[in-house]
Amino acid sequence: MPIYAIIYGGDSLESDISYVSEKKITKALLKDHIPFFEVELDHEGNFYYVGKHDRLKRGQFIKDKNAYYFKVGRKKHYFDVVLPIVHGSGVEDGTLGAYFDILKIPCIYSGILNASILQDKITFKKFLSLLRIPQVKYKKLNYRQFIDAGFDLSLTLKGLSSPYIIKPNRLGSSIGVSKAKNEKEVLKALENAFLYDKDVLIEEAVTSLKEVNIAVLGYEEELILSEVETVSQKEEVLSYYDKYLASKERVKRIIPADIDEEMKNQIEKMAIKTFKGFSCLGVVRFDFLIDMKNKKVYLNEVNTIPGSLAEHLFSSKGITIPCLIQEMYRYYIKKQKEEKRLFHQYHEGERKALFAKGE
Repeated sequence: MPIYAIIYGGDSLESDISYVSEKKITKALLKDHIPFFEVELDHEGNFYYVGKHDRLKRGQFIKDKNAYYFKVGRKKHYFDVVLPIVHGSGVEDGTLGAYFDILKIPCIYSGILNASILQDKITFKKFLSLLRIPQVKYKKLNYRQFIDAGFDLSLTLKGLSSPYIIKPNRLGSSIGVSKAKNEKEVLKALENAFLYDKDVLIEEAVTSLKEVNIAVLGYEEELILSEVETVSQKEEVLSYYDKYLASKERVKRIIPADIDEEMKNQIEKMAIKTFKGFSCLGVVRFDFLIDMKNKKVYLNEVNTIPGSLAEHLFSSKGITIPCLIQEMYRYYIKKQKEEKRLFHQYHEGERKALFAKGE
């Protein structure tokens, strides 16, 4: 059984969410006697071993031949794979995973290209267009454009219908996100969003809104779909506090979602197509917006490391947190075996010998 080095925190506005996720996950692993230890990553890039009573001891990750350990002073904490439970820009966007790629230390994630594209909403939307996945109309605005003396808001909003949703480009679905009905409210929302990112999206808000989520566990053709949930039936933007840190009663969740079978099938197909299109691995959550009046479904966002690994969406299928993590590890090993056949150094003689065998 592998030993997991579970990392949470990081230089992200969503680090508090990762702490909540990590505690829920480690509690489940303890119950099933899955071996692990915890490592906190602070906003300055320092790693800390989490000991008894949550005492932190600074250390570093090291690879020694085929062994991996986290060193604190003279103490070595051995492990088999890193499991990042992190959220937001600076960690979930592939930054953390790429760090371990450089160290040649196993880390369960899809890859830096996948993670970075899915964290960047504007780039993600461009790829969605290539996949022909329905999405709401949007405009991109850069901070330099916004503060320019010639900035014309009405020209920027041209082609979009009110009301609008304004959101930072590389954050989650709550921080810095506002709904605006007119230009005055849009300006205020933009000023707020630009506190968190240099790029901001202005989207058409979906009316008659129903927000639903689904998660997919898998790799390539091996996929397991979760239940579909209804998150909120109100045309409002949930705050960071309401969505993650408040009591469950503040956010209405209906599992399975109160939608018809045809719409459920449409959502499942879109999630699968997107999962495969972006070569995802592990647990990925897909957030959809439904215009109930027009019966139109739009893909809103994708989370490569969803809060608590979206375990509540899989529970009715008998899939627990330890099951999710063990499957993620299995998919990761499968991917690693496929990539080991690739050259990382160029040797002409070896290359000729390899191709000669296939003649």
